Amino acid sequence: MPARTPPPGNQSMTRAIETARPLKGQRVTVMGLGAFGGGEGVVRFLSDRGARITITDLKTEADLAWTLDRLTGCSIEA
Repeated sequence: MPARTPPPGNQSMTRAIETARPLKGQRVTVMGLGAFGGGEGVVRFLSDRGARITITDLKTEADLAWTLDRLTGCSIEA
């Protein structure tokens, strides 16, 4: 999956993404996928850099199924 790029004109975000260190094999816990896609974006960002991701959320897996389906291919661990 190719790395995501920020919208044009957001130079601070561009710099942060370009300088983000690889996270290959590092374990990361994302607490909450969020109702508006923020957590999904974080998971994609971390996955693109090789992190091993665990997600925790107050909602059930069934409630999050739509978002989890869109994260197919990301390095999410149970």
